[in-house]
Formats: sequence, structure tokens, C-alpha cells
Amino acid sequence: MPAPLAHHHAMSSTLRLAQMAAGVVVLFSLFGCATSDQTANADSPLKSTLKNFNFATDEPTPAPFVTSARPQQPADYIPLQDLPPEPHSTLLTQDQVAAQTSQLDATRKAEVGKKKPKKPIPPQ
Repeated sequence: MPAPLAHHHAMSSTLRLAQMAAGVVVLFSLFGCATSDQTANADSPLKSTLKNFNFATDEPTPAPFVTSARPQQPADYIPLQDLPPEPHSTLLTQDQVAAQTSQLDATRKAEVGKKKPKKPIPPQ
């Protein structure tokens, strides 16, 4: 009985090896060879293959209003941690704070006094 199991194991490893070899051949045929078409476009073999299968495209030319709004020279350094200046605002007086607080309290009391709509019972 051990002979068929050994034969099965040898068959599966041979089959696995053949599948791996076929995969390598397919990868080299898809990505390894550059044609004159690919060298003219200066795309990588992967991108040109993805283009052939409609999974990749070239970047379209932006509309004129986009290019006119962009700066002519890109910025040398874009600060990441610098915060913009605080907007200028005036401080509220005690009377203004009291008026806003009373308005908020009145609104809160009016909302608390309202009946909440009943939630519809979902069909079962």
C-alpha cells in the first residue's frame, strides 16, 4: 500500500513544479520583453501590459483653467507644521456672552419640551 501514496506525492510535486515553471514563463512573456512600441512611450513593461488589458491609462492633459490657476514654478518647500495665523476677532463683552447663553438656554428648553416623533415599528 505505501507505493501508491509515494507515487501520488511525487506526482503532486511534479505537477506543482510544472505549474510554477509555467507561471514564470507567463511572467517573463508579459513583463520581461519590451517592444519598440513600449520604448517609444517610455512606459514600464508592467504599465504597458496593464494598458493593453485596460487596467491603466495615461494621465490626461489638464483643462486650461487648471493649468492657468497653478503656479508657474513649483514651491521649493511646503511647510507641514506651520499653522496659518489666527483670524482677527474681537472678544465678546460680558453682556454679549450672557445674551448668547440665554438664547441657547431658551432654544434648549424649547427643544426639550417638544414631543419626539415615535419611531416607526419595522415590519417583521
